[in-house]
Amino acid sequence: KTLPPLMEGSVGIGAFSVSKHNAIMFVVAIVILVSLNLFMGRTRIGMALKAVAQDEVGAKMVGIPVNAVYSLSFGIAAGLSATAAVLLAPRTLLYPLVGWTMFLKTSGVMVLGGLGSFKGNIIAAFVLAVVELFISYFVGGMWALPFFLVSLVLVLIFRPRGLFG
Repeated sequence: KTLPPLMEGSVGIGAFSVSKHNAIMFVVAIVILVSLNLFMGRTRIGMALKAVAQDEVGAKMVGIPVNAVYSLSFGIAAGLSATAAVLLAPRTLLYPLVGWTMFLKTSGVMVLGGLGSFKGNIIAAFVLAVVELFISYFVGGMWALPFFLVSLVLVLIFRPRGLFG
């Protein structure tokens, strides 16, 4: 099953042409990253989320409602997952195991970048995307995911907290 893109057509940027759907995906991703980074670093709720993630008992001791924070984090995760699904569905075929490869890649990016490191995760995502493209182009597409998993194991052996953790 396939879905149509959110917008048909393309946008010309100099000598390059980018589909409108890809441009929307890029803009939405940047807006989400910036707003989530600001939310987590500058609001009391965001700091409460970080406090509960670091030390649940300590957060309870200072009066943070831990169950409400867990519910909020679940809601944020569900909203981000739904947004990603809406944006990515037109770019791929839909079948029951469609998210498995994406799950492996995103989990690996989080581990490589370091859990809790926003900047580390962004850098790891870009580096791994570029490496995946080069591996796919020069060696073949079927070797991209195994290379990704081998690099994940190597990083976990030598830097268990991730590259930026």
